[in-house]
Amino acid sequence: MESTSTTTPTVEEFRAELGELVAVHRPRLFAVCEEIGVREDGFVRCWGLDFGDAAEVFAAEDGRGRARFRSVDAAVAHLARHDQVHLIWADEPPAPAGSAK
Repeated sequence: MESTSTTTPTVEEFRAELGELVAVHRPRLFAVCEEIGVREDGFVRCWGLDFGDAAEVFAAEDGRGRARFRSVDAAVAHLARHDQVHLIWADEPPAPAGSAK
């Protein structure tokens, strides 16, 4: 964030500038959901933040377990080693029932 003004911005102006900065750099929220059976049930196994150049995942149950990966795809691949998992982006509306992704 770089100001071109020689005057100090008001609190409101500064907060607006910070808001723009956050909007540009905010991570994208996702969940990795584990499938039980063959689409019989499922649950959110972990929540994640995609920073573009890395991804952080946090255990959904207590938030204490966490890991860092080089990408969202690497996180999903690691979590899918022994279980059927699905990547769900929190900012995308759910797909209508019956549609395949």
